[in-house]
This record gives sequence, structure tokens and C-alpha cells, in this order.
Amino acid sequence: MQNLVFDIETAPEPDDVLEELFSFDESAVKNYRLLTAEFDPSAVKVGNMKDPAKIEAKIEAARLKFMTDKAAVAENIEAARSEAWQTFRDRAALSPLTGRVLAIGWWNPEMPKGYVNCIHDGTPSVDEDQLIENFLSMADAVLSDGGSLVGHNIIGFDLPFLLRRGLKYYISPPKTITTALAQYRPSNLIDTMREWQFGNRAEGFVKLDQLAAFFGTRRKTGDGAYFHKKFFGTPEEQQEALAYCRNDVVMTAEIALKMRLIGNPAKQAAAQSKSQPEPSLPEPSLPEPPQPEEPPLEHNAAPAAQQDDIY
Repeated sequence: MQNLVFDIETAPEPDDVLEELFSFDESAVKNYRLLTAEFDPSAVKVGNMKDPAKIEAKIEAARLKFMTDKAAVAENIEAARSEAWQTFRDRAALSPLTGRVLAIGWWNPEMPKGYVNCIHDGTPSVDEDQLIENFLSMADAVLSDGGSLVGHNIIGFDLPFLLRRGLKYYISPPKTITTALAQYRPSNLIDTMREWQFGNRAEGFVKLDQLAAFFGTRRKTGDGAYFHKKFFGTPEEQQEALAYCRNDVVMTAEIALKMRLIGNPAKQAAAQSKSQPEPSLPEPSLPEPPQPEEPPLEHNAAPAAQQDDIY
């Protein structure tokens, strides 16, 4: 039975696409009504004032304040719009409506020699649609063969994201995955976040790096929020981004092993009873990067790896 540990890395859609999806309600900005209002001298309260000059002075002061406040509203709207746009853009990678898949890292830790693969958008002849289609085909084959998909928050994020982005490219969601997602606790989707909750969904979100610190496994090597910035940076920064992706995959596998979610429970129990060290994952052996002339991926073929040794 095969376990496939995986993790996806996403990025915001290009700005021109996001601009079409962005909306902003400027009417929620304080004093928005002033934009279309006109100054009304009769609305100025003069009390018992009798001196026409003083009354005129008070009205004029009120007029100046009105005009200043009105000008400030336009500035506040522009500032609020800019802030809302930046927030929208910063969070765009978290939604399949506004984000896209840049890379998918995967690993079968039960192989004698584990291989950490990080296929990514931008590999020769591989775009997001083929990236998703190839991975879903591989995941479907694993589940059809009685295996499991393993990851952190894959039920709440990774798998739904992949399936929804796939719909954009007319990629039919594999029934093995949709059937598993429809179950309350699918046995073939091993989600370290869900398993940590032990059925208590009110427990909320636990970060992968928090579990790594708790279990004493390898830690994160960066921040996923900056993945796309490094990915689109220099060649050296892109390799750092891909190294981050691969490290996350191995870290997830190590945590799953610590939680007794993968591996051989019988062997683990026997090892503990004999006071032997806990079983550990084999150190991943990474294949050489493909040469530029390597042929493109075929339809439904297992994705090729493209990375350098990071360990």
C-alpha cells in the first residue's frame, strides 16, 4: 500500500486578472455622503448671535470645514481602496478564485530510496493545467490502488484548491478524491491537522511548523507567503523556493510518522517494546534535474522532478 505525501505552493493571479476580480465598497468610508453633498448655510447653528458680521464669519468657518472634510473623504477613499487592494492581493494565493498552483511537492516515504519531487509551473512545456492534471492522475492511481494521500490541511485546502483550479481547465475531479472528501473522516486522506484535532474541529488551525517543534522534526526553512516572490526572483531564489517546497513535504512525512499515521505500526510497537529507537524516514535522495532538451510530460504521465540536492 502506497502513501503519497504532498504539498502545494500557490501564488496570486497576475495583477491584471486580480483587478477584474477586486471589488471595493467606497460607501463604507467615513463621511462618504459628503462627496455628493452641498454646503447648506442654513444648517449652521448661530444660536442667539445678532451681529451679522459674526454670523457670516461663523458660516464661512463652517463652509471651510465642510470643504476640507469633503476633500479629505476623497483622499480617505483612495487610501482605503489602496489598503483593501493590498490585503486582497496578499490573500489572493489562498483562494482558487484569485490564486493559482505554482508547485507541487510529493514523496513516497516508504520507498527504499525516497525521492522528493517538486514539479512546478514554468518547467519546460508544463503549465498550471498540465501540472494539476498530472498530479491528480497520480493521486487517483494511488487511491485506486488502496493507498493514501498524506499532507497538512489537505482536506481543507490543498485538495479542494487543486480540484477547483482544475475545473477552470475542464479537468474532471477524480471520483476517488471527491468521494473521500465527502466523508467525515476519510481513511485514505491522512491529514495531520485533522488528526491532531482528534475530532474536535473547534480546536482550529494548527500550523505545520508548530507540530514540527512539538515533535522535534525538521523545521520550516522559510515562509510560504513569500514562496511566489522567490519563485519569480533570481534563479538562485527560485531554487530556494523549490527547496522550501521539498522540505515541507519531508517535514510533513516526519510528523505523520511521529503521529503513527504512516509506516508500519506493528514494527513501531515492536521497536518500542525492545527499547529500540523509533523508526525514522530514509533520507531523501533527489534525482538530477532534467536537461533542457528533455521531452515534455505526456498526458496523465507521472510528473517529472526538477530540483537540486538540498540536503
